[in-house]
This record gives sequence, C-alpha cells and structure tokens, in this order.
Amino acid sequence: MSLMTNTFDIVPYERVGCINFGDTRSQVLDKLGAPDKSLIRNRGQLMPRDAYYTLGIFISYSQKDGLVDLVESFEPAEPMLQGINLMNPNYKKTISILRCAGYNIEDQRKTSTCGYESYDIGIGFYILEKLETVYFFNKGYFDEYNAKNGPQK
Repeated sequence: MSLMTNTFDIVPYERVGCINFGDTRSQVLDKLGAPDKSLIRNRGQLMPRDAYYTLGIFISYSQKDGLVDLVESFEPAEPMLQGINLMNPNYKKTISILRCAGYNIEDQRKTSTCGYESYDIGIGFYILEKLETVYFFNKGYFDEYNAKNGPQK
C-alpha cells in the first residue's frame, strides 16, 4: 500500500510528498510499494527510473550514490507548492504566480531544454505543445548532469 496519493505537497530541495531527496530506492519501495515499471534509460546506467503511473510520478536516483535526486510528475499528479497546483495546464499563470511570490523562474526554451526552471526552488516545467511534466530536483542534481553531459547553455 502506498503512503502517497496523486495530490502531494512539495518542500523545495527537501521532499516531494513522502519521498525525500536522499532516500534510497529501498526506502522509496517501502513507502510506495513496487513501481509499475522500472526503466533503464541509458546504456551503462546503474540505477533505474521507477514509474508510478497511478500517482503520476517518475523517480530517478543518482548514478553516483543511488539516492533520490529527481522526481518528475505528470497527469494525474497534482503537485502542490504553497497551495498552487503546479500541473495546472495554464502553466504561464502558474509561473507568473511563482514569479510574483519572488521566485526566479528562468525561461530555458531557447537554449538546451524545453521549458522553465527555478534553481531557487528546484523546480522545472517541461513544455512541448503543452505542459508535459513538472520536475523537482535536489541540490547538486545539475552538477552531476553537467559533469556527464556538459553544461547547459
């Protein structure tokens, strides 16, 4: 039985629902049960990416130490930050509200990613034609990413 529903609170750089940044995969499995699917995205990847489709989340683990370092939400998830549903299809309004609250949200669409990111609160919005996912990352996540893939532009 899962300790989490598809509506969950975000505490930046600390936790996503009951999943703490820094949890081991074993701790995640204790909290959520077995994933619907475990994916290995790249050849040579040591840690899987666990999919929980009914919750609307993917959980990724650091290849360096095996601890949770990224949680990605998609429908039907409703990640909440200070009462704001971050999966609101009107992502421009959500980003505007976050900016008015004093958070720096960077537009990354013209560089290397498709969306917006805030290093203030460890959140990113992945947008193609519409809002696809909202992801939450741990401090240092992009340091490990950039060491492997080169710096983001």
